[in-house]
Amino acid sequence: MNKKTKQFFVSALIVCLLGTVSLPTAAASAVQELSHMESQDGTLQINEDFLSQVQNLVSDYWDDGYVSEIRFTSGEIGAQVDGKQIGSQIGCQQTEDTFLISAQTFADVTGGELHLDSETNSIRLSDGETDMESQNAAVFSSEDSQPIPNDVFLPADQISEELGYHIASQDDTTITFVKSFQTMRLIIQAPKVTLHGEDYGAVETIRDGNGTYVMQFDSIEKTKNAYEMLLETEGVKSVEEDQVVALEDFPESQQEVSTTDHLAWGANRIGTDNLLLNMNEEQKNRPVVVAVLDTGVSSNHSALSGRLLEGTSMMGVDNTEDFHGHGTHVSGIIADVTKGTQVKILPVQVLSGTTGKGSILGVASGIQWAVSHNADVINMSLTAKYSSVGGSHYLDKVIRQALANQTVVVAAAGNYATDTGFYCPAHVPDLLCVSAINSKDELAYFTNYGDAVDLAAPGVSIYSSIPGNKYGNKSGTSMAAPYVAAAASLLKSVLPEATPERIGALLTEHSDDRGDPGWDPHYGAGILNLTNLSLNEIINQPIGEKPKAILDANVMKSTNLLTINKIPDDVTAIILKNESGVPVDMLPPNNGTVTFSGLTPTTTYQIVASNRAGQSKPLIVTTKRNTTSKPSSSGSLGGGSGNIIHDVIPPLIENPPVTVADMLDTIQVDIKLNSSYQFLVKGNHDTANIKVEVADPSIASITLVDGNDPRGAKYQVQTKSTGTTKINVTYQGETSSMEVTVTQPQHSLTVDTASYTLAPGGQYTIGSWLQDGNGNQLTASQVQELIDSQKLVVRDSRTGSVFDLKQLPNGNFQVTGKQEGIGYVLYEIGGVHASVKITVQNESASQGIAARNTIFWSQLLSI
Repeated sequence: MNKKTKQFFVSALIVCLLGTVSLPTAAASAVQELSHMESQDGTLQINEDFLSQVQNLVSDYWDDGYVSEIRFTSGEIGAQVDGKQIGSQIGCQQTEDTFLISAQTFADVTGGELHLDSETNSIRLSDGETDMESQNAAVFSSEDSQPIPNDVFLPADQISEELGYHIASQDDTTITFVKSFQTMRLIIQAPKVTLHGEDYGAVETIRDGNGTYVMQFDSIEKTKNAYEMLLETEGVKSVEEDQVVALEDFPESQQEVSTTDHLAWGANRIGTDNLLLNMNEEQKNRPVVVAVLDTGVSSNHSALSGRLLEGTSMMGVDNTEDFHGHGTHVSGIIADVTKGTQVKILPVQVLSGTTGKGSILGVASGIQWAVSHNADVINMSLTAKYSSVGGSHYLDKVIRQALANQTVVVAAAGNYATDTGFYCPAHVPDLLCVSAINSKDELAYFTNYGDAVDLAAPGVSIYSSIPGNKYGNKSGTSMAAPYVAAAASLLKSVLPEATPERIGALLTEHSDDRGDPGWDPHYGAGILNLTNLSLNEIINQPIGEKPKAILDANVMKSTNLLTINKIPDDVTAIILKNESGVPVDMLPPNNGTVTFSGLTPTTTYQIVASNRAGQSKPLIVTTKRNTTSKPSSSGSLGGGSGNIIHDVIPPLIENPPVTVADMLDTIQVDIKLNSSYQFLVKGNHDTANIKVEVADPSIASITLVDGNDPRGAKYQVQTKSTGTTKINVTYQGETSSMEVTVTQPQHSLTVDTASYTLAPGGQYTIGSWLQDGNGNQLTASQVQELIDSQKLVVRDSRTGSVFDLKQLPNGNFQVTGKQEGIGYVLYEIGGVHASVKITVQNESASQGIAARNTIFWSQLLSI
């Protein structure tokens, strides 16, 4: 999508990502005091247990020798390894049809060895992990291409094939290698099936409960084999390796002197001082949180005094101390630009505090953690070169969900003077991608370029904080990104309810055009400059009306696709929600058309249009039946209170199956005790000729519900006791089985999702909604026991700024209006969350409830 027409989509919605997080007490209180961002339903939807497992997994299997990319340039000495020059001899030569790589240089840069037999021209080359042998190596002198005894040049494609390196990119003079599967870790999206890591050779598997699996292997070969197997596994939506991510900066001795009281010249160039001068005290004192996803932050630096919140490390360490210096330098830039404000820095260590490297999984988990801890802005001064598996679908999805949660996301373009399309997260269309300039407004020689670039900002010879309470210069798009993140945080101070879309529009609109007229792939919209930004203008700026319901749009429904045509011009995003209103995907309109893929047949969805002013009313649609495909071969189902039936009947079968294997796929089903489950024996057969029975009748019973369904015979399973049994279906002498596991729930959370409006001083009592596994409401002492054990968290999302929350003796909770505003009462237990929106306003009737919209749902859980 051309950036000349690119718009930053995202509107007020919350994406249901994984589960729920219970914030650590100290960090929670600090962040909650500083948070003014609330998601649409007030929930922070992150699975804390999954993130903890990610931390442990990354830490247990971390290797400081990981490499993000190796770049050779024809005729130059050595090679660049993650931006650092390594090697002492010519590293690459070029013929008419191929790049020839110095085997000795390749061994040097990968920590391997080269063994050469000059008499036979045979070699054995190792990168420390994999060996290759060549009996007819091409031996060249680096100067005159004549044979010499001490150097060997090998074709790039031979190294790629035999040592497991992917040629990620090449042009007329350079070639870049990426080591595939080096983390020996895969990230899989499989929301419709249940996967078992041991089936694929994994030594460890973790999952988030919402279709994301992480499998760890003990060899590159096993990882590659599992990757290929998973690609062929029915129900797997995507599989990718956990790629290596590296930081982006060049330390420099040169210092560009600032002409103001700022540390670096960059703050003056982007014009934020004028904005600060015109901000009132309320705006300056409004808390804003900027999450810095980096190598950590030096906690005792004077430049960051009073600015740091308690963060976390995704690298498996106990603190976020920065021994590398990159994260401290980036944080110092943000603090330097936002002097005199309550902009706080939330350190999220996703890169090693010593080597400056991390992985996609750690970065994505860091984003999720930052969002759950109310980050208004996220800064990522890091990049990953695409591997042979392609870009990261998982990271892209997590970034889109952060944007949907109203968090502004900023990323460095990268420092390899090449297209951002080869790098993530820079390539993601809807974050703010930043290229770098020097103090003369010239494009930095190293900066990446391309369709993804939104803005340019200072990134050469930037003076900022480094560990040891010292200061130093660095250059890179890493330094440019925090200038944009800092500017975004100031705009959030002025416009706390502004969406990422509006923040992005204001930043790009207030930029100095450079390069080609209008947007161009080097400067984007131009060099950030807020000097002429008028506070009165942006505060009072009309942002249009909410889009009307797109009822006149042409909606085409197939078995797994939804295509929406004729989308109105003012719409910037189309949001797809499930039947309950939980967002599952969103896309920007492309020439008035959007297509959602991978949907479930015979399922009801809501389509919502979004622009800068908000969202439309939902359009309700249902996908068509699938008349050809088979149902998923496995699945996992939860039960509900009151015998809720899970209808997972397969699609319509036009022709009767011939064998029993066609009639019932062998599947595994998890059902909670005291719940029901329906399934279909497919085909128009006489039910008298079909035998369906439970192997262990003490665990479950089975009854015929409907023998006249055109798709087949419908049966219902009713659970009776815990355990595992099989349901056997026999037809014409053949038998197929379905394995059923019945588990005992410990508690259930029945949720009254409501909206209450109170006057200041008004009160309302909210039920606890908690029951035991048998459906009995928990006593006050049982509720208190869960709270004391930190299995249950009931809290005020705004820490008493809008209302007071008090637990009553009967286990319920009482809300008392305090001052005008909006807050939420959040319930968090065992991976399930609930919320009640509380609006306090003077014009509300003193009787208490002025508005109520109730939706009941229930979920059984074990804690």
